Amino acid sequence: MRFRAARRWWCTTASALAVLWCAQACAVTITIGDHAVLTDDQPTVTVYATFDGTEAASFGNLGGMNFYLQVGDGGGELGGVDTAPPLIAVNTAGPRAAGDNWLFDTNRGAGVSANPQNVLPNMYAIVYQNYNDAADYEAVAAGTYKLAELTFDTTGWTGSIALRGSVDATAYGMGVMPTEFTVDQSPYMFVPTIVDGSLFTVETLPGNNPVPEPATFALLSIAACAALVGRRRLLQS
Repeated sequence: MRFRAARRWWCTTASALAVLWCAQACAVTITIGDHAVLTDDQPTVTVYATFDGTEAASFGNLGGMNFYLQVGDGGGELGGVDTAPPLIAVNTAGPRAAGDNWLFDTNRGAGVSANPQNVLPNMYAIVYQNYNDAADYEAVAAGTYKLAELTFDTTGWTGSIALRGSVDATAYGMGVMPTEFTVDQSPYMFVPTIVDGSLFTVETLPGNNPVPEPATFALLSIAACAALVGRRRLLQS
């Protein structure tokens, strides 16, 4: 009887925690995104966070974030082998304004502080981001916000590589650490839904046509003139 009672209590508690976790995590999605970049460039790509409007009831006011980002297998420091393309800059805060809608707003009260835990360039990033003043914690309105801007050095690199919103620290006995938010209500921290992405090189960016070299343009012009003369002769015969 005690076993059954204990099991019933555990199942009830586990179910309640699962509902609480889902109410929080399902309310927010982080999208890393798939990003096409040019070789030999230093592209900056944007990570977005989407809030669906149920946050205030589910987890209270947003106060900070532990941001984790891994490129490929994380490189040698995380027990991997990938070395490129390295992250050379990570920004996790900015102004909240039309067209530049940051989740962590540098214009808000005492502003925000970031505490990066690894030295760039590197194949992973860990940034502890928090509002400086608890009075600046806020209930986030529904919408899509900039969460981070990531700058890479793709010099000499071609191919495709995964971008993950978590860091695999298994080599240090810490397991996988996902990006998570800190809030002012119990359990004071939660992991959102994370949609991983990728970075891949292309010869031209989508929507852009390559500009021909002068010599190539001259050859194309000669070919076009020859085709036009030939067409006129055919019509006159």
